[in-house]
Amino acid sequence: MSLMVGGTPADLDKRHENEGTLNECLGWTGNGDIGSGTINVCLLVVNPYLAARTIVEELRRTNLIEGAVIAIEHESSFEVLYPTDYQKEFAYWYE
Repeated sequence: MSLMVGGTPADLDKRHENEGTLNECLGWTGNGDIGSGTINVCLLVVNPYLAARTIVEELRRTNLIEGAVIAIEHESSFEVLYPTDYQKEFAYWYE
């Protein structure tokens, strides 16, 4: 599924190419999370609490909810919104 706002298909292709290139180079220098066993998606949203509810609904609808953790990044910490019973300390990567 692709959501495009104010861009062309070529813009989306360029974004994906840049993400791949930067993930690759950062991973090789130890600054990325390639190979950590997780998939991280960072989104800029207007209302993170509403966005989290919408994301959970969509992940359930598409059967992609298993293993998902949704967190809001605050200045120096993370607030896990889903699952509500999450007990671990949230981080972008795990050692």
